[in-house]
Amino acid sequence: MKNLSIPIKYKDEAIPLLEKLGYKEDTEWNKVSKDWENTHILTHDDGAWELHSHEGTDNQTPITIEELRELARESTPDKLDILIEQMRELRAELREFMKQEKPAEVREWKVGESVRITKKESHGFKIGDVVELIEHNKHNDNDIYPWLAKSQSGVEWWISESEAELITE
Repeated sequence: MKNLSIPIKYKDEAIPLLEKLGYKEDTEWNKVSKDWENTHILTHDDGAWELHSHEGTDNQTPITIEELRELARESTPDKLDILIEQMRELRAELREFMKQEKPAEVREWKVGESVRITKKESHGFKIGDVVELIEHNKHNDNDIYPWLAKSQSGVEWWISESEAELITE
């Protein structure tokens, strides 16, 4: 007996196709497995079809709904329709991915690098000024303005990393 499996999400489409191929619902097994929402069995003399998620299948051969349509000699949807459905699925996955909080990529500043002033809290630089980092006060972790920066005109102010962005060139 050969066991084949197909994703449970295609159950409503797969069952009529399997019935067209002569498979019948295995009512006894499906009564027993009704607690398993990700399993549904159809049998035939030649074997069984299991509709479930493909995760954890040991001896089942997974197939796609397209392969099943071909076996049942059903016309396949237009390729554009398939692409549209795939795009919808990707968009849904992307939305879920974007909801997840991810830490911003942080690159530590180094003395000698240039930064562009983006915010003004206590320094005298103008927003948009490009300044060079000339000293880091790493001995005092409580210092909210740990970087001494110098403008092109020679003016120096202490700044924090929240007040500027690193210029990467």
